[in-house]
Amino acid sequence: MKDRTLRKPKIAGKRVRYKSPWIHLIEKSVLYPGESKSRKYVSVKAREYCTVLAVTPKNKVVLVRQYRPIVENFTLELPSGCIDGKESPMAAAVRELTEETGFRPTGRMEFLGALYPDSGRLENRMWSYFARSVVPARGASHREKGVETVLCTWTEVKEMIREGRILHGPHLGVIALALLSGRLRL
Repeated sequence: MKDRTLRKPKIAGKRVRYKSPWIHLIEKSVLYPGESKSRKYVSVKAREYCTVLAVTPKNKVVLVRQYRPIVENFTLELPSGCIDGKESPMAAAVRELTEETGFRPTGRMEFLGALYPDSGRLENRMWSYFARSVVPARGASHREKGVETVLCTWTEVKEMIREGRILHGPHLGVIALALLSGRLRL
């Protein structure tokens, strides 16, 4: 195999093509080494968000079921959501876990890593956490509407992944990070 050293292309320009409270559509002009004409790319700049792989003391995985208009279907996912303002990723993860599921961690959550959900289209990162022991939160009656908490065994989670009932790729990556780091054993 030949050793090829890739040189980093130059971002020749950026332009906001569309702006909303949730996303910015960015057009980038990229000039590759050895080329005289730039290429156009479009990316979506969204807010950073967090995801939590949460497990109860009885070894049940905490999932959420909700309708996702973008895919026009109900999905099974890990609890997750946007990081607000100057909120830390970990604080957002605790807040989202409680808002979506009514559960809270009993100890400090463990950082698994920050991932790019789609490095070909999205500019944001997903901050991933593992909550080893979660319990029902007091006063969690203001839970997010339209989100159902689903508790599953690891056997059920594996079956749902194999059957294509859990399809959120980045969340499968969070499960893989927990496995590879030794925090989780199936």
